[in-house]
Amino acid sequence: MYKEQTAAQVAAYFLWKAKRPVKYIKIMKLMYFSEREFLLSHGSRLTGDELFSLPYGPVLSNTLDRFHIIDLDPYWSKWIECNAQNMFSLKKGDFTINSFDHLSDAAIKILDRVYEKYGRYDAFDLVDLTHTCEHCPEWQNPGRSRLPLKIEDILRNHGRDQRQTDAIMKSLQEQDEYDKLIADLIS
Repeated sequence: MYKEQTAAQVAAYFLWKAKRPVKYIKIMKLMYFSEREFLLSHGSRLTGDELFSLPYGPVLSNTLDRFHIIDLDPYWSKWIECNAQNMFSLKKGDFTINSFDHLSDAAIKILDRVYEKYGRYDAFDLVDLTHTCEHCPEWQNPGRSRLPLKIEDILRNHGRDQRQTDAIMKSLQEQDEYDKLIADLIS
């Protein structure tokens, strides 16, 4: 289940770390690497977004949609703004680490690790990295379309055996069912 507030705060966290405007494609790649690392490290999802292989590499689908309407989305626009050159930055304000209340300590550790590893790259260097088997063996070239990127493929391509993959998939399904139940009770 997609956790929109978490996704918005992950994007905002990377902009906070960058301290300057950034192309959305770079944020998207950092977010994908974070989603993947969180899955591999904790056996659970960070944002719960749908994952797809696109021509420019893997993306978080719902999050990508939000970047195209950022000014219209009330939650995202509290955090992020887009300038005339289509560069994104954190809204002006006194943000601190405590501002990111939808990010757990475990999530922040992953985000910091991903930013330390990939933050120095520009957007299209990251696109190139996601097209290599070394950095992103789960990505498949979709041609001019898109292909679903399966969690099972991520797990297998990063050393999880069938038993581990099945256990993680069962746990993810149970978490999604629980999240949906809670969402139904709240609404």
